Amino acid sequence: MMRFLQTLLQVSRPGFFHLTAIPYALPTFRDPSVLLSSQGIMGLLFVLLPLNLLVYSFNDYKDVDIDRKNPRKGGLHGAQASKSDLRTCMMVSVVALLVLMPLLTSDPVWSLKWNACVILVNWVYNFGPQLSRVPILDMFPPLGYLGTCVMSAKVLDIPNLDPWVFYYLAVMVFRTQLWLQRMDIDADRSVGKYTTAVFVGSTPAAVGVILFLASEIIMSHSRGCAPAMAFAVYSMAVHGLELAICQKHVTMVLMGVAGIPFSYYFMTCDNCLA
Repeated sequence: MMRFLQTLLQVSRPGFFHLTAIPYALPTFRDPSVLLSSQGIMGLLFVLLPLNLLVYSFNDYKDVDIDRKNPRKGGLHGAQASKSDLRTCMMVSVVALLVLMPLLTSDPVWSLKWNACVILVNWVYNFGPQLSRVPILDMFPPLGYLGTCVMSAKVLDIPNLDPWVFYYLAVMVFRTQLWLQRMDIDADRSVGKYTTAVFVGSTPAAVGVILFLASEIIMSHSRGCAPAMAFAVYSMAVHGLELAICQKHVTMVLMGVAGIPFSYYFMTCDNCLA
């Protein structure tokens, strides 16, 4: 039992918890105290465990052979689990979403629609059309992370974010997706997984990440959102360090550590969210 619980946690990728925790927290900027309410804490636990478990169990099940060769997996940033364990993780996550979301929202119809969108996006990305293996199109399904903001507003009964925030977050999603693809380019290429990074090559992918970061700086400057500008500059420095020393784990640590303070300053800056 303990071994399987450890597998559940690893498949949920604790190193990427901030990718769902931050979008969940953003709509609470008007009154951050709601995050500490019982409803706020239950919603946060939901996005950290069942939701992440669904996203990454689907992905790991499809890429189980690739992950055995991926040095980034096997720790905080992904499991190297068996197919049988991953099948169980998938079933647990789907059941958890279907049961828990209506309890959180008290709106079964809305919950069914949201759950259907989450499951569909992950199915399309990993199975079915397998967009995770279609260059360019593989960049779009991760936009589903933005659904966490929508879910937060619903669960906590608070107004949603300004449209600019969604545009900004979309650029961040594109940048992160391409950056991670470039990290995995050798493992993906070795097994014929044809991602955008594999399609364009390592150097163009690195340039693409820089262009997305430059777009974030321009968008943040036009909005007067200093924390977002600072984070984009920081991210560009980390990306440059990665290119110089070729140490992916350093990148993961530096970006993960910066996530919480960036989110705090982003949420407290009137120009960013108001």
